[in-house]
Amino acid sequence: MADNAKKPIRAFVALPLPGSVRDAIRRAQDALKAHRFKIRWVRPESIHLTLKFLGDVNPTDIDRIQTALEQAAANSGTLTLCAKGFGVFPNIRKPRVLWVGVSGDIDRLFNCQRRVEEELAQIGFPAESRRFKAHLTIGRSKGSIDGGRLMKAFEELSGIESPRFTADTVILYQSQLRPRGAVYTALRQIPLS
Repeated sequence: MADNAKKPIRAFVALPLPGSVRDAIRRAQDALKAHRFKIRWVRPESIHLTLKFLGDVNPTDIDRIQTALEQAAANSGTLTLCAKGFGVFPNIRKPRVLWVGVSGDIDRLFNCQRRVEEELAQIGFPAESRRFKAHLTIGRSKGSIDGGRLMKAFEELSGIESPRFTADTVILYQSQLRPRGAVYTALRQIPLS
């Protein structure tokens, strides 16, 4: 039992989404499913706005991570956001990851994410080399997808937008990979104040 307590856990930091946003994303996924693309869809209840992927973390570091996140969240204030628009990574010629964009208090969201990066870098989690792109992953390709066809589908759905929501908490999640998809467990919740 003691050995399991020291086993590394896979972790990340994210903003949770309310049910109204998940419902809007579910509708967008359903509309895209009608186009019969070869996509493995992310369950709406698993979708979140990732601020920082940490990878394998020693459970003994959880308290230090919480303290760093408290520093990052201090004086940041809540964020008003909404899910809107579509995109892909790495590009439309080779779409591998499908996502819904985020709009609203974007400058403040970028500032919050930057502070998370800085505070976690101080305790040994290197800053991401890629520029932060606020997005909500909704699916991953299971083969090649015709980018032109996908762009047309996105254009047809351009009016889909979630209700505005208030992001007021940063969560440190554990991610457990399972055959039916990842299972996320909130380890720590830090209010944006």
